[in-house]
Amino acid sequence: MSGFNNVPIPEELRELHATVEVAFEKAKGAAEADVRSIYESKKRKTALDLVKVTSGKTAKIVHSIPTMAARPGDTQDGAMPVFTPGAASVSSRALPTGYIIEVHYSDLRDDIWGILQDGIEGAASEAVNWKYTTIALQMLDGLTALTVDGKTFFATDHHVNLRDTKLNSFSNKLTLALNADNFAAARTAFRKIPRENGLPRYDNAPDVLVVSAKNETLAESIVANPTLFGGASNPNKDKAEIVVLPEWDGISSGAYEDAWMLMKTSSSIQKPMVFNEREPLGITYIGAKQTKVPGLTHQWMVYGEMVLAFVDPRLALYSKP
Repeated sequence: MSGFNNVPIPEELRELHATVEVAFEKAKGAAEADVRSIYESKKRKTALDLVKVTSGKTAKIVHSIPTMAARPGDTQDGAMPVFTPGAASVSSRALPTGYIIEVHYSDLRDDIWGILQDGIEGAASEAVNWKYTTIALQMLDGLTALTVDGKTFFATDHHVNLRDTKLNSFSNKLTLALNADNFAAARTAFRKIPRENGLPRYDNAPDVLVVSAKNETLAESIVANPTLFGGASNPNKDKAEIVVLPEWDGISSGAYEDAWMLMKTSSSIQKPMVFNEREPLGITYIGAKQTKVPGLTHQWMVYGEMVLAFVDPRLALYSKP
């Protein structure tokens, strides 16, 4: 039996290591439930609800845009274009190696203080939260990652028809500040994003408004409050669910705290982005080291690799003033 990078697990730790793996999986499940309960108590979706979830390194993330009958003057063969994400169209993040559990050998014999168990539960909680953080941060990578038509996922000049780049274009990237009027304007722009044949999408209304924690109250005033200031009814009420991503507040010195997105995520089959746990969150033995305290300190590390593929720019819109 070996751990990370084939580090051999000492014979005397093999049974304990198996116990650690089981305890980690149990703690991971509890941590996932905790996250869900927090959001459900607020009747809010999580970052994970915004994406289509797949798993495993062998998973092939393929997205195709249905092609309607060729229009007059269209000399293409009408074949269905297929998009297979490559290095330029995915955002990949490995779990930080900072999630390391260190336990002195003297505490392993009976763990009377619960040090190892506490470390496992803490590491599992941090790892699960990192998964949600990863998705929130990777969504912003859509400003640089490419998608189906060779444009960045959020762009002002996406091709309506991938087979004929001379046709009209559409934008899913705006520079509007978040307010009631701009929300309505962005929602209208979203609904006007056409199918590949240029015809309107009857079902293309966004269902979520994604904001930073800074703008949660503002978002509520736009789509949750039943009335406007002054008592008039709110025309935007229930036009979108609010998803709050506090991770946007703390990066790049607050550069994205006023960013917001509209997304269509109601379909379980087709979503704008695909999240793939290429290496599911796990725990592994990484060896022992000598410490100032006489004897060895054994170490376990949490690991994982997560990939977000940007597949359908018609289902997401980004704005930042």
